[in-house]
Amino acid sequence: MPSSKAKASLKSQPPKKPPIEPLEAIFEMPGVLIIGLDRKGRIILFNKGCERLSGYKRQEVLGKSFFTLLLPKDQQSKMRKVFNNFLEMKTPSQGINDWVSKKGERRTIEWHNTLTLDDHGELESVFSIGVDVTDKKAVEATLIQLEKAITSSPSGIVITDLEGKITYANQAYLDFIGEHGKRDIIGSEAMKADFGKEIGPKIMEQLRDQGFYSGEYSRYSSDGQLIDVHIIATLIKDENAIPTNLMATVTDISKLKEAEAEYRHLFESVPVGLFRTKPGIGEILDANPALVHMLGFPDKESLIKRKASSFYIDPNARRQWERKVSKEEVVRGFEAQFHRLDGRLIWVLLSSRAVRNSQGKVIYYEGTIEDITDRKHAQEALAESEEKYRLFFENLTDVLLHFDKNLTIIDVSPSIEQHLGYHPDELKGKSYPRLGLIPPELLPQALENTKRLFTGETVPPKEYPFIAKNGSRVWGEVSSKQVFRDGEIIALYSLVRDIHDRKLAEIALKNTNRDLELYASLLRHDLGNDLQVIFSTTEVAQMMTPEDSELHEFIEATRSAADRMSRLLNIFGRPDKEAEKEIVTLIQRVAKEAMKTHKHLTIKVKASPKTKDVRVTGGRLLPIVFVNLFRNSAQYAGETPVVNVKIAQKDSAIQIDVTDNGPGIPKKLLSKLFERGTTTTGGGLGLNLSKRVLEAYGGSIELVTKSTATGAKFRIIIPIEGT
Repeated sequence: MPSSKAKASLKSQPPKKPPIEPLEAIFEMPGVLIIGLDRKGRIILFNKGCERLSGYKRQEVLGKSFFTLLLPKDQQSKMRKVFNNFLEMKTPSQGINDWVSKKGERRTIEWHNTLTLDDHGELESVFSIGVDVTDKKAVEATLIQLEKAITSSPSGIVITDLEGKITYANQAYLDFIGEHGKRDIIGSEAMKADFGKEIGPKIMEQLRDQGFYSGEYSRYSSDGQLIDVHIIATLIKDENAIPTNLMATVTDISKLKEAEAEYRHLFESVPVGLFRTKPGIGEILDANPALVHMLGFPDKESLIKRKASSFYIDPNARRQWERKVSKEEVVRGFEAQFHRLDGRLIWVLLSSRAVRNSQGKVIYYEGTIEDITDRKHAQEALAESEEKYRLFFENLTDVLLHFDKNLTIIDVSPSIEQHLGYHPDELKGKSYPRLGLIPPELLPQALENTKRLFTGETVPPKEYPFIAKNGSRVWGEVSSKQVFRDGEIIALYSLVRDIHDRKLAEIALKNTNRDLELYASLLRHDLGNDLQVIFSTTEVAQMMTPEDSELHEFIEATRSAADRMSRLLNIFGRPDKEAEKEIVTLIQRVAKEAMKTHKHLTIKVKASPKTKDVRVTGGRLLPIVFVNLFRNSAQYAGETPVVNVKIAQKDSAIQIDVTDNGPGIPKKLLSKLFERGTTTTGGGLGLNLSKRVLEAYGGSIELVTKSTATGAKFRIIIPIEGT
């Protein structure tokens, strides 16, 4: 209700022109934006308010696209989608978007949109009434080009005279206040009653002072529910700027309030850190509990006392982030290191956006912060592991091949150039079967083994002769390992070890063994025949000689030596499985035969109980070791040589000490005792052969006593079988 002073002011003004129809008055008001668009978004209606705000004359815009002419580029695509959805829904709507004036000035407009249908129910045009809310001087305007446009608005729209009596109300307002008959409300002061004793006078006072009012209040709806209401009221003036009417829009914002409450609940409960900060040093405007906890603060109040920039370990990172957000509007995945309150360092991932005012100035930043410390450490560990793998890969002496299920080589270690002469780049990306690395006659076997690997089988290492770039063949041993992903074999790693020298040695050994077998066969045949003659002759001689004669003893010694030679020949004829390996039994047998051959020789064998039935690593040549030692003692230990043999177990081996009572080893022979040809008479092979036999079985022999006056003591070590 205008005050008495206001009434006096109105009375002193010039005589009023005839009253302007409310719809026409609103359309012609320069402060109210009314625009009409056809189905294609072309402008068909453009009032003076639009002209004043945009800088365009009506004649300049009619028939042109609203989207490309008046909207900023960053909103054109979005608003086209909104417009198309509006056409499909065919229901009134509200919205906010920016305008760009002819001079490039950006303004923010709040719109109420409606549409008109033709007599057939087809969409004819869209009409919108807008308010410039850029500087909080928003004027709530109502599209009154057509009565049905205002009537269908989702917000309640009411127009009164300066006394507060209603001259117009749309259906939404009638539904809002529970009045269902326009005839009953026109001319009444129902709106003043609706606003209440406190709100009503406040609206009128602010309208007189500022010409505009915007505020919220609570009231009961027509069905008795307490709701939140937003009201925008403005004065309608004629062409002489004289107030003629009051227009207000009333909107139920209860659902908006509920949405805000839900947003706040989400903000408080989401497990990711959320923030809102000002530009510059970063005054913290808001932070959720997850961020408070992440940064180690006891509560939000203590956190927001800090500046956002103080958390960055590198101050330049904060400035870099701010420049990036200001330039790109939205920045995702920005990594930085932060200090927690307790001093601990953490890695964070920021996703942020800049929020600007109507002038385009950044007013704050908001976004999320995620603690990625564990992930960062895992990435660093992975990078370190990959670097170690690369160093290992590049410095391998063997060759490592990596190929997929199609047998295409993905990678190959640089060492292949040393072995086969190929540079890795010559092989990468090529089909392994077509490169000719495997001889054609062996390729089917190699491919079959590869196929078995890709089906999940375990294939033992295989040996192949690889064909080098120069055509030569290099032997390699291939060991392969499957690479799995989600339970499926996707690739193979194959390690190729150079065994060329070993393979050549094996071939040479095989040839040598073949020759030895042939030589042994000849020995067995020829010497066997000669020994048979000796056996026959000595047997006849023994029968013709008295047993107590010296000649009979010589004949028996000769026959015993022939037996030993026959047994030695048989060694080369017996298979390995017949090799005597029970060490105590073996030594006792050899000792008995030696004493039979050398009548003046005494051998005493002492074995610990633990060595009984113990089998050693050895073969058919092992007896030769003891034959040689006993023969040497018989020949060089004097007229009555005595040999003591002590057998004991030491860990996983058998230790055998062989000691005689002879004069010992001559000093000049000590340094070369086990060399070939070393004897007191020259041409010796015995100790050298014994050493080579023992080393072949993993054992050893050494001279324990160095003195030349205390006899000779040899120590033999032989591994126990299976250790």
